[in-house]
Amino acid sequence: MTGLIAALLALLTVWTTRDGEAVLIAHVRRAGGEPYVVELAQTTLEVARAYDLDPYLLLALAHEESGLSRYAVQPETQAWGLYQLHPRSRWHRRARAACDASPSKCVRAQIEQGAVAFRYALDACQLSEIHGVFFHRSGRCAGARPRDVRVMALRDRLRSHGHEG
Repeated sequence: MTGLIAALLALLTVWTTRDGEAVLIAHVRRAGGEPYVVELAQTTLEVARAYDLDPYLLLALAHEESGLSRYAVQPETQAWGLYQLHPRSRWHRRARAACDASPSKCVRAQIEQGAVAFRYALDACQLSEIHGVFFHRSGRCAGARPRDVRVMALRDRLRSHGHEG
């Protein structure tokens, strides 16, 4: 757990003050700062275990999709949340319903539905994780784009930070 927190803090820190205090990216500060980072890490680890997924990959995917902002909305498609779930998808509808019913559980609902969508992508493709990332975004198994390669590279970077801590 502390590895995930360390990795996220390293990723989301804009600068460090003279006193050694991390200054987090603005939308993370608005979401609650370090307690939000801890919630992301804790929830991602629990959900990743439940769906047999790599927590570092789930965080890398969420970072690529939304910058880890639970409020992110893609203006063209209205894709929403940490994983930019498309409004026509069942995962979007489930996450939205859970958030509307209990705003305090919204982060968990977004992470869980993002994980369910990604697990579906991996199972549908029966290929590598990078193809699952591509499917998550495109609905197709074949191919990988530079963005998908970035997700995998970020996963590796998060993992290395997580093992330092």
